Amino acid sequence: MRESVGALAAVAVAFSLVGTAICRADAPGVENALPTIFRRMTAEPYELDAHPRYVDGAKFRCPQPETVAYRGTTIRYRPTVRVHRAFRERLERFEALVAKVGKRYYGRAPFRLVHSGGFNCRRVRGSSVRISEHALGNALDLRGFDFPHIGARASKRLLACRGGAGAPFACAWPGTLECDATP
Repeated sequence: MRESVGALAAVAVAFSLVGTAICRADAPGVENALPTIFRRMTAEPYELDAHPRYVDGAKFRCPQPETVAYRGTTIRYRPTVRVHRAFRERLERFEALVAKVGKRYYGRAPFRLVHSGGFNCRRVRGSSVRISEHALGNALDLRGFDFPHIGARASKRLLACRGGAGAPFACAWPGTLECDATP
């Protein structure tokens, strides 16, 4: 079942900033806006940060990044995506964070990440001089997440377990759903 997931969408937006020059751990306000995992990721050296993003428009040639086929570790990707080998580690961390958010706010982690693609040699739309992060294998167009169906009975228990709209779960029960009251 495909669900529209507000909290996971916010994670995806924050994830799109990771590793870029505009989102550093020491930027004003970032310490409150990003979870610890993002601060840690932006503080670490990242192989693709040094790669130039601007080119002479008339002489544009595709970079030849070292891409790998990636299917996902915690959450499976549909379809398999080609990304830079350095970006793969960031995707693994992203999956762990998405699974944690999914369990906290929806009682279960998504089992599949649906995307529109990763590596694709192109410029940024509307620019003749800036190459896309996709051309480096450093981007993923996220479309959504597929969650396991929980059934009517579990759905009622899920609603009863909630502390209100958007609140984390306040109870736990055995079976397919997990509740985690810890932040």
